[in-house]
Amino acid sequence: MKFFYAIMFLLMLNGCDIFNARTAEIPDQPRSNYQQAVTPEFLVDNLINSLKDKDAANYINCFSDTSFTPKRFAFSPSSGATSLFPALT
Repeated sequence: MKFFYAIMFLLMLNGCDIFNARTAEIPDQPRSNYQQAVTPEFLVDNLINSLKDKDAANYINCFSDTSFTPKRFAFSPSSGATSLFPALT
């Protein structure tokens, strides 16, 4: 009888996936490699990384810093660009 219980225990242990790796979860916060632009090199790096990562918030932060000026950057696409790419508006 002990042999039967041992076999059943091993089958149950093998049958469930408690020791397998789970699938990774999608992060709650997007990854950002934006650095405070204290030098021109950091600003250029931020601009390149924002284009590479397709991160619009970091891209806009490269043009105006609201902590120093109340002016905000606003992008106005041309009419030709708007007709080709309606998502720009």
